Formats: sequence, C-alpha cells, structure tokens
Amino acid sequence: MHGDPLLEVSCATPDDVRILRDALVRIEQTVGEKVPLILDLGNDGTAVRFLTAYTAFLPGRQIVLTGSARMRQRPIAPLVNALRKAGAQIRYMENPDSLPISVSGVSLPQNLPPIDVDGTLSTQFVSALLLAGVPVRTATQSPYIDLTRTMIARYTPLLPVEADWASAAFWYEYVALHGGALLLEGLKEDSLQADKAVASVFGRMGVDTQFTQDGCAVCRTDRPLPSFLQIDFASCPDVYPAAAMTCSRLGISLEATGTERLAYKESDRLQSVAALLRTPRGGVAQTFDDHRIAMAALAADLRIDNSQCIHKSYPLFLEQLCNIRV
Repeated sequence: MHGDPLLEVSCATPDDVRILRDALVRIEQTVGEKVPLILDLGNDGTAVRFLTAYTAFLPGRQIVLTGSARMRQRPIAPLVNALRKAGAQIRYMENPDSLPISVSGVSLPQNLPPIDVDGTLSTQFVSALLLAGVPVRTATQSPYIDLTRTMIARYTPLLPVEADWASAAFWYEYVALHGGALLLEGLKEDSLQADKAVASVFGRMGVDTQFTQDGCAVCRTDRPLPSFLQIDFASCPDVYPAAAMTCSRLGISLEATGTERLAYKESDRLQSVAALLRTPRGGVAQTFDDHRIAMAALAADLRIDNSQCIHKSYPLFLEQLCNIRV
C-alpha cells in the first residue's frame, strides 16, 4: 500500500474490514522502526489468519499479533505449522496454538515445494497461505478455498467487491418468519461465494429467490412447509444460526450436519444457537458477543444483550431492520 488507503472507512464499513485495513496501514506506516509493532486485532479471525501469513514474509519486521479473550482461545496451530514449514519464524508468547504470537519476518523462499496444511478447523488457514504466495497442498475441499484461488487468478486493482451472501441469511430468515418480499441489492446468481447456498436452504423453508438486474428478490410463498429438514452446513456454516432459528420458529425439526467448525467461530455457535433457541418470545437473547447470533435473534423479533457486536460484519443491519418494520 502506498499513498492514500485503498479502502475508505465509513459508518457502513464492517469492523472486520476496518480492523484488517487499519492493521495494513499501521504496518506500512511503521516501516523502518526498530521496536516491535503490536497489532491488537480484536475478535477479527480473518485479520488474524491473513496477517499471520502476510507478516511472516515481511523481511526484517518484528510484529506481535494479539486479540480479544475469545480470539486468544481460537486455534491457529495448523496455519503456524504450515508457515514454519515454509521458513517462517513464529513464536507463541503465552499458550501454544493461540494468540498472542510474535512474528519475525523473513523472505518467502523461492521454488518452495507444496506445503501441507490442515484446513479442517478453518479454510482461512489455506486461503491465508495462498494469498501470501505459499504453494499449498491440502485434503480440505471447500468452495471458500476455490473462491480464493479464483480471485487470485482474476485479481486486478479495480476488482469489484460483491455483496455478502452470508449476511443475506438474516433477511431470508426475516422473510420466512414475517412474510412479504425484499430486494437484496448486489447479490449475484453466478456468485462464487459458498454462502449463496442460503437461497436453496431457505427455498426448503418456503422462501423463493428471483434474480434481477439489481440483486435478488426474496419472498415467502404459501406452499406447505416440511416437518423435518436435514441440511449439510459443511460448505456454509455461517448460514446455520439463521436457518436454525427459522426452523425452530416454523416448527420444523432440523437435523444439521457439517457443523464441526461452528465450535471455533466468534462463539461456540453450537452452544450459542442452542441458548438462542431457548430464549422465550419477548425475552432478551444472549449474543455471546457474536454478530451472527445477534442478527439471528433480531430477525426473529428478540431483544439482544449486545448490539455493538453486529458492527463486526454488518453495521447497518439494525438500522435497516428498523426501517422495514416501520
């Protein structure tokens, strides 16, 4: 990065984007300084994984990455182990497998053989290595990894940023529970995002999707609802909170598979969603400081104990939700 920052920060910028952007700016601003740079990345798992790989190959830089209490509980060893195989110098400062870590930047070796990496806990371990230019070999199959490879191949400085299908899940939830129709702007039928599966998931709950030039129109139908659904969330785990809340409210029994990664999200979402589903109507839902738990609760007309956590991914969600309720 040189000159003006590439990303403009506004009130609509998610915290995850702002934290990563600010960290990159700080790294650039402190080139040449002798003291270690300490970056507190809060609860931004994406920033932690991508910056661990990025800073590992900044020769001569000494950078400490830390984060929130929850972030310091989330595992990072598969990424660190793979980076070490590529020559990175990374030291755990407190507990193995978690932040804080101290990264001593080195040059990325030339002609590296493919590095084995386990992406079971997070596909972002694989994506972080790919973005850093490390050749990767992994048994993990994921549309998120496919998306990373595709976007690297397509990269140009003016590459447009799509609307987020994972955030759309809560509008699908709202329509499923309240009826009516919404136009979700910027969502593309040919999107490579794995969370586009939200359209088919909620299609099984009576919500139809029609793509337009501006995005997609979402509406609830009057077709009979099933009494039981089995849904595999392995490729779209972020859809789970909205889908589980919707099934619960509609009286649909849900058998969810592919949920292993949910335990390592901003909260343990298996436990957080279970607590959310126990919240009585009109009650206050505990969010566990998890943005997707908060939005799943709000879309179902529950009050929440923390609205600030929504800023992590969708700062305008609550305002937009209030507007459509008017």
